Amino acid sequence: MASMRIHSIPGLILLAFGLAIIPLVAALVTATFYVDRVTVQGQRAIAEATRSANATQKLAEAVTAMERSARQYNILGEKDFYRLYLSWREDYRTSLANLMALDLNRDLAASLRALSDQERQLQRELEQTPPESQAMSDVLSRFGDLVARARTIESQSGGLVREATGQLRDSARRAKDILAWQTVALVPLVLLVTGMLIVTVIRPMRHLNGAIRRLGRGDFEQPVVVRGTRDLEDLGHNLDRMRRLILELEGQKVTFLRHMSHELKTPLASIREGSELLAEELVGTLNGEQREIAGLLRENSLRLQYQIEDLLQFNLARDRQETLHLSRIDLHDKLGRVLDDHRIRIKSKSLRVTDDLEPVTIVGDGEKLRMVFDNLMSNAVKFSPHGARLTIRLRREGDLARIEVIDEGPGIPADERAKVFEAFFQGANQRTEHVAGTGLGLSIARAYVELHDGRIAIGDTETGTRVIVELPIVQGEKEGR
Repeated sequence: MASMRIHSIPGLILLAFGLAIIPLVAALVTATFYVDRVTVQGQRAIAEATRSANATQKLAEAVTAMERSARQYNILGEKDFYRLYLSWREDYRTSLANLMALDLNRDLAASLRALSDQERQLQRELEQTPPESQAMSDVLSRFGDLVARARTIESQSGGLVREATGQLRDSARRAKDILAWQTVALVPLVLLVTGMLIVTVIRPMRHLNGAIRRLGRGDFEQPVVVRGTRDLEDLGHNLDRMRRLILELEGQKVTFLRHMSHELKTPLASIREGSELLAEELVGTLNGEQREIAGLLRENSLRLQYQIEDLLQFNLARDRQETLHLSRIDLHDKLGRVLDDHRIRIKSKSLRVTDDLEPVTIVGDGEKLRMVFDNLMSNAVKFSPHGARLTIRLRREGDLARIEVIDEGPGIPADERAKVFEAFFQGANQRTEHVAGTGLGLSIARAYVELHDGRIAIGDTETGTRVIVELPIVQGEKEGR
């Protein structure tokens, strides 16, 4: 038993099943026996009681109809009413015979015999008495007693139904009590099996689930250790092996990006310096076509530099252990400076800027927040059409600073709003632009906002795009890092 519990989950399941199956089968057989017994007993009792009730009802109806027909015969003297009386008497006798054939209790059988004797006596007197006579009226008056006795018998028959129902209820209660005792007896066994499963399966599964969640959050430092059955321990070892491999790959990636950026920046700096010299005509006068080519070299080298910096910043933003260099920051001043950095591009597209900035001071990392605002402003200017309006708002709402950047560009489709903050995501509108980006700007912005315990989202607007950033005024746990 211990071997199966330690080495194999299927073995543990078979053991638990074996411990529970025998008493469960016994309980099932007992329950089936009592249910069948109660069912057969109930069907028989209800059937007898129902036939008795139907027959007594027909009996009472026949006696009532006999009295009515006899009175009509006495008053009108027509033979048709007497024949109708005889027809109802046949129904009465049939119902009486059906009742006498049932297994009735003593009181109901005695009442039926008394009713039969009384009816036969009335029938003899009715045959011997001429209609429309005083004697006939006396005979007919005694029909009332006959009808009352028939109604009494009908009530007694209804009591049979109630009696049968009570017996059925008692049988069901006894079966229920037996099943309840069996259930109580099974509870300790179920608790034992459940406890064994929790200790040997569920607890290790929780450890595995926690390890997977840590890996999903990018925490690769803590080893994965699982204690349980051999199957689960093997799964934990494989997961820890994957963790070490990912950690190694992450290190290689960081090293590669660092070296690659260094290798790229050196020739890129030479290209940029040469393109600047050509564009400024410091090495000689250029004609129109040469000046255009020099401008393209200058613009594309600058774009390449921005993309390399985005890759480096994206890698840093994904590092969950990155330190915040906290200080007091005037957000309205920071947003104003970022806006000034984009004045040339704004002027080139003739954008109308509305900056509604309240004085708000928070505790945060100034450089990282500058990059957040710069990415949002860059996207807003990039996607704004010529001559459109660009709105930047800053408000304090309770313990939060709320920043909104609103443009009148093509907007973001509803099905893409949840994806625009993912790394390297290029939306449908992005692909229509002449100037392609890396798809990392909003991903970096989200990482840095979340590092400040803030929130970034795409808000609703009639036209264009509305990006909302909410930052806590004070960085509680991060303050002083």
